[in-house]
Amino acid sequence: QHSPWTALLSKRLAGWIGYPDAEKAYVAGLLHDIGKVPLMLYGVFAERQEEEGNHHAAIGRLLAEAWNYPPELIEVLALHHCPRQALVDPTLTGIVAAADQYGDRCGLGFDSEEPRLSRPVTAEVVALLHDCLPGLSGENAVRVAGDLENHLLAMLLALGERLSNGSIQRQRS
Repeated sequence: QHSPWTALLSKRLAGWIGYPDAEKAYVAGLLHDIGKVPLMLYGVFAERQEEEGNHHAAIGRLLAEAWNYPPELIEVLALHHCPRQALVDPTLTGIVAAADQYGDRCGLGFDSEEPRLSRPVTAEVVALLHDCLPGLSGENAVRVAGDLENHLLAMLLALGERLSNGSIQRQRS
C-alpha cells in the first residue's frame, strides 16, 4: 500500500505545485523504497529495522545506478529521507519525500500492517511541505495542504480501487 500511495500522492503533488513531469513523480514515488526489497528478501528488514535505519536508501541508489536509471531518479532513491541534500532535481526529491512522509502520518507507512488512516492537521502538513520543498512559498504550501485535505478521501478510494483491481487481475491470471 505504501509505494502505490506514495506514487499517487507524488503525481498529485507534482500537479498541484506545477512540476513539469507528473508521470516522472509517479514513477519516483513508486520506486522510492525499492532498496527495502533485498533487505526483506533476506529477512533483515523485519528483524533489524531500527538498526538498519535508512540503509534501504543507499541500497536503492546502488540498484538504480546498476540499472542505469536517470540521475534524478537515483537521487530520489538515495535522498528521499533528506531531500534538502538533493542537487540534480531537488523538487522531484522533495515531492517524493513529502508524499512518503505524508503517507506515514496518514497511517499508510511501509511498516503499517493495518492502515490507521489519520489525517494530519493543516499546520503539520504546511511544515512538512516547507521541510521537503523549501522553494515552495508559504502561500502555496497552505494551498497544497488544503488540496491534500480536500482530496485525501478521493485519493484513498482511488488507491483502494487500483489495488483491488490489481489483485483481481492477478487472481484471474
